[in-house]
Amino acid sequence: MKIFCLCLGAMLLVAAAEASEPGDSNEEAVKDEEMGVIVITATRTNTLLSDVPDVLQVITRREIEEINPSSTGELLQYLTGTSVETGTGSGRPKRHIAGLNGLPANYTLVLVDGVRLLSEHVHTGRNLELIPVEMIDRIEVARGAASAQYGADAIGGVINIITRKCKDRTEASLAGAAGMYDTYEAGASLLRPVTDNVRLSFFLNREWSAGSPIKAPQHRIGKMGYQQLNLLTRLDVDITESAAAFGWVNWVDGTMDWSDSESDSELVTGVLGAKYSFSPSVRLFAQMSYSKWEAETSGERNALLQPEGYLTWKINDANTLTAGVDFKDHNFERTAVVESGQYTIGAFAQHEWRPLDWLTLMAALRYDGVEGVEGVFSPKASILISPAWPLRIRASASRGFHAPTPQELYEVGYGHGGRALRFGNPDLRPEYSTTLGLGLEAFPGEPFELMVYGYFSDIDDMIVPVYAGPWYDDPDLAPGDEPTKDVWRRTNIKNARVYGGEVKARYTLSRNLRLEAAYSISDSQDTDTGRKLPYHPGSTLFFKAVGKLPITSAWKGSAFVGLQAAFDRSAWNWKPAEGAPPGDPSGVTTKLGDYQNLVAGLSISYKDRYLLYLNVNNILGQDIENLDDVFTVIDGEPVVMGGIRCRW
Repeated sequence: MKIFCLCLGAMLLVAAAEASEPGDSNEEAVKDEEMGVIVITATRTNTLLSDVPDVLQVITRREIEEINPSSTGELLQYLTGTSVETGTGSGRPKRHIAGLNGLPANYTLVLVDGVRLLSEHVHTGRNLELIPVEMIDRIEVARGAASAQYGADAIGGVINIITRKCKDRTEASLAGAAGMYDTYEAGASLLRPVTDNVRLSFFLNREWSAGSPIKAPQHRIGKMGYQQLNLLTRLDVDITESAAAFGWVNWVDGTMDWSDSESDSELVTGVLGAKYSFSPSVRLFAQMSYSKWEAETSGERNALLQPEGYLTWKINDANTLTAGVDFKDHNFERTAVVESGQYTIGAFAQHEWRPLDWLTLMAALRYDGVEGVEGVFSPKASILISPAWPLRIRASASRGFHAPTPQELYEVGYGHGGRALRFGNPDLRPEYSTTLGLGLEAFPGEPFELMVYGYFSDIDDMIVPVYAGPWYDDPDLAPGDEPTKDVWRRTNIKNARVYGGEVKARYTLSRNLRLEAAYSISDSQDTDTGRKLPYHPGSTLFFKAVGKLPITSAWKGSAFVGLQAAFDRSAWNWKPAEGAPPGDPSGVTTKLGDYQNLVAGLSISYKDRYLLYLNVNNILGQDIENLDDVFTVIDGEPVVMGGIRCRW
């Protein structure tokens, strides 16, 4: 009832837009915009979103500018079926990770323009906040195992962050924001055609903050301050009508409060690539990327070199074949992990077949040879049925895998101050998953859209921590003393199942008012013990109302109200509950409190060039519990952030 009242109040708050004057006649509706979105993640080729056989969700630039979020994680909180977490023991204070299909975030492959993102705490998930919102053109989220296209780590799905790029005209912008906790942000961008054949894209962003107030973990209270500098430069060159080259560099320099001093971190990503058309139907894509992440706090150094290439052959209007190869050279070291390397050789083939106007079939098969692991084949098949009546059906069956990383294999005795310490296991086997997904999209009326999605994943040899007794080899243990630390060793369990579903509805009352609501639920089971898995995202509910307030032909206003609610969540915590006996799995699985996060924003623009906005987050003032790396409690109080953006 409480949630219903909040949703009703939100609708009334935005409903004033319905009575406003209609917007410009040439303004596209959101549905029309989405139908025209070109996506690449699901097929590796430029494909209309409406023609993709996989369940693929897209956050467009238009949707980003509707709510003017202060973080990338805020965007994904409105994406049904995505569980966003935060919290860190020794990592960056501003951190969000995202899990898909009921799985932890480390089963989500995160890409930036198709290149793997590195960050702190990769064993729990990639930090999305390394890419500022101002740099993002859209975010593509592919649901279900995608190892057939991208190899290891894509068991839950893929998040591909697509950055803004120069097109055929000059664009420039300046932006600034300020908010509570001495938080400030400033950025600039320039997208400029240098000549008819050369295009430059440049972004600079700086953010600094004293950090949000927290109640846990104890050692980070009052030490959540940070600074971050982002620089992204890209050059696109059309060499001939058939050949093009590109290169880009992304540099992220960070500093955060830690203990009695500051701790530095750095991410550098460099990419060189080329495209060549042998004919209108045969195209080659190749690129070489190198990424390196370094952080003082945990002694992290994570480096990845990846050359890759693939060929696309459009045989005819009904058949397209794509095939490619790649190589990954991965080096990793961290506190409690001796430097170690791992290489992977992969090859894949993919066939898209459209035998009828309303039927599209896609099949893919990939082989990966990971150092020290037997070769792995990952198949995938998906289908799109889009009859003339207002309904689209998408179904897929896919195989995913995750090869044990150097950290999972070789970590020795890492913890956060409690008895439970993390240990690797050199005998780990790869994890394999079989995922079935079914999505239905219905358009029963022009302004109404409905999406239903269900999934089931069967995971063999899932890697989970298992109690292995006291740590008798503790180097700090004096002769004759009893062990004070416990060994929780990563171990393969025979089988686990994760399943769930979601429903999302969108209703466009007019060109000036849109309502969205969604609900998702997931569950899991360790079939060996019958218990739920340690990670359990539970159920989530969101509601969003977006209204436009045309004032004059030059002045326009907009407002939004959103509600995000989460229930019945739990996650693995390396600190056992007080009083829990050693080895009791329920003692290290922490139940997270439910929350309802009500947010609202208001903006006003002049000639679509100058924008002022004000957002309020956590209006209800609730404490919000999260567990990414450690259990974190964000002090409950409304948070205000405002900003200005100028573009030409």
